[in-house]
Amino acid sequence: FPDVPPATVPVSARRPDLRERLHLRLQRHVRSEAFRPALTVVGFRGNDTDVVRHGVDRPEDAVLELVLPSRYSAVGVLASSIVATPPARTRRDAALAIGVPRSGPVISLLATSEQVIDTKEPQGWLIDACLRSVGRPTAPCQIPALEFPIALWLDRLMVAILNAPSTAPVAWDTAIRLCPVPGRWRSDDPVDLGRTLGSTTESWAALRSAAAQGSRSPVGVSPERARWMDDAMFARWCMGSFPDLASLRGDVAFLAPPTVAEHIEIALRAAWLAFSG
Repeated sequence: FPDVPPATVPVSARRPDLRERLHLRLQRHVRSEAFRPALTVVGFRGNDTDVVRHGVDRPEDAVLELVLPSRYSAVGVLASSIVATPPARTRRDAALAIGVPRSGPVISLLATSEQVIDTKEPQGWLIDACLRSVGRPTAPCQIPALEFPIALWLDRLMVAILNAPSTAPVAWDTAIRLCPVPGRWRSDDPVDLGRTLGSTTESWAALRSAAAQGSRSPVGVSPERARWMDDAMFARWCMGSFPDLASLRGDVAFLAPPTVAEHIEIALRAAWLAFSG
């Protein structure tokens, strides 16, 4: 029998893949929103793209707790962004598009007024939210659980320090009271206090479970939102509510009275030893 060449599909008849459809939707978003603060969630099904949600006042509410209906094969999010270009780090308006299928690689595109580019290894809460909306796990969490109570303590201390009158600076007993450990186990010895902090720290899974049951509400996470997240997203969301931990630690060390700052450092070192051991 003679060889029969394989059938070819005309380019015009080929179904565009997720990247192409996301690219087109991003261009449309830039034309319609003109980089204004907004977030649009779309669902991809067959050759159709539907707007699922749209948020302006609180854009994050458009995607958080979203469960993409089963008729859609992928979710897309289009949002305003800002880029800084070297060497002067000039800030420019941009728009971000994320596409997450129910299985397969995540797609992330960034548009400025001049071009659309692929971003490499996208990360952040938007990626986490898109993955959760299609029932996929988020990237593993690399944040030790102890960082959360430490951040909570240092953040409370910063508020107290900044609000204390110059004639009555924050004292060590105030720092003890603000430390997130059970009251009956608080000690005025910084080593004992730190050991208690490190040894009573719960895992991210336990913290999320408590939030999901409504028994705790760390950084204002509702039970519904905690159930929708997975442990890794929950951890990153909680830590994202605080400034960088190293910066917090440095600010407290600089602004607290010297004796208080020294006790806090001793307590933190003891906490890490207890947590790791």
